[in-house]
Amino acid sequence: PTDRRIDPKLAKVEGQLRKILPDHGFRLLDVQSKRLTRGQAVACQLEAGYTAAATLTRTADDNGKVQLRCAVMFHQVPQLETLVTTPPNQLFFCDKALNDGSRLLIGIGAR
Repeated sequence: PTDRRIDPKLAKVEGQLRKILPDHGFRLLDVQSKRLTRGQAVACQLEAGYTAAATLTRTADDNGKVQLRCAVMFHQVPQLETLVTTPPNQLFFCDKALNDGSRLLIGIGAR
């Protein structure tokens, strides 16, 4: 929150990020993209022992939405876990306040 700079790699989603945390800066830690089948996961190694993962739990339903289980772990201990049901090509964000006063914002999407 003390540094409003934004990583240039996040320029395409800057408007969305500013709506979520308007007085914060943003730094990109990792990006992973992978075609998943039901039960498979994609994970990002973050900093200071944190990991983020998204697991496909349900492929497109009758409304075209997919379901993902999103988790943030600290040294393999879950800190945040949620189910996200989202239409394709829509970015969803999970936000977690960290012990050091910073925030971890995870963007998740499906195509």
